[in-house]
This record gives sequence, structure tokens and C-alpha cells, in this order.
Amino acid sequence: MLLITLRVYAAGGMLQTIGDLFGISKSTVSKVVTLVSHHIALLRARFIKFPESDTEKLETYKGFFKIAKFPTVIAALDCTHIKIISPGGENPELYRNRKGFSSINVQTTCDASLKITNIVARWPGSAHDSNILRNSRMYSRFESSDFGDSLIIADSRHPNKKRREY
Repeated sequence: MLLITLRVYAAGGMLQTIGDLFGISKSTVSKVVTLVSHHIALLRARFIKFPESDTEKLETYKGFFKIAKFPTVIAALDCTHIKIISPGGENPELYRNRKGFSSINVQTTCDASLKITNIVARWPGSAHDSNILRNSRMYSRFESSDFGDSLIIADSRHPNKKRREY
């Protein structure tokens, strides 16, 4: 089941072709991918975790400082477009991105070792990167000073917030 799912992930939406390869029906491939994907998603809390403790933060700071001499960086952030088939329905154009294809705009953060620490994968392709960030739980936590003086590095499509003085 895992091999079937990985093959679908790699090849895209060719369920019939993959079913033929494994000697199963298109509907069985669909059910297998749904089931395995669900079980993989259940593991997210174990593997996708933002630094919370002081020790985890310090280790992350050290990693970024070693690479680029940036102090107190807790994550690197960027968005990427995952190509999808147009969902149709009432608002299919919401999924059309600036490059003209349908996608999901996925925001991801990682640590200095490129380990994913946060992922937001629910926005249509037309969503601007800065809008995804501003509406994320992580942004709210930074606004509430949950991460103290920690910084996130990102490209120019993301808002540059000055630290507030209280």
C-alpha cells in the first residue's frame, strides 16, 4: 500500500496507469492513497514540530548562526505552489496562481538542518504569501511574543515586522 501511494505521489494523478502497474483497479488505488495519506498525516505532530523549549530554540539559533551568522533565527520560511487539477465548482479561479496554473500555495518553515518545523497547506494558488503568513497560527504566536526575540527569515513577499517595544 505504501509503494502504491508513493508511486501516485511521484507520478501525479494517473491512478489507472498505477493500478495497471500493480494489477488493481483505479478505485482501489484511490482508496489506498486516501488511507495511507491519512495515516501519514497522523504522524505529523511527531515529526513536524516548531522549537518550543529554550533548549530547542538555542539549538536552532546555533544552527542558523553557524550557517549565516544570523542571531536568534528560529526558522526559515517560504511558500511554494503545488500543482493540482482545477477543482471546478463555484470558484475554480481562486486556485489559479500568478503563473497561470491551478495550485495550492503551501507555506513551510524549516530549521537550519532543513527539517520542516511548520506547514500550512490549505490556501488556494491565488493567495499571496504574506496573506498566508498573516493568517497563520504561527504569526499569531509571534505577535503574542510566544517566541520572545526569535526571528524568522523569509523573502521579500513576507511582511517585515519591527519588534514592538513595551
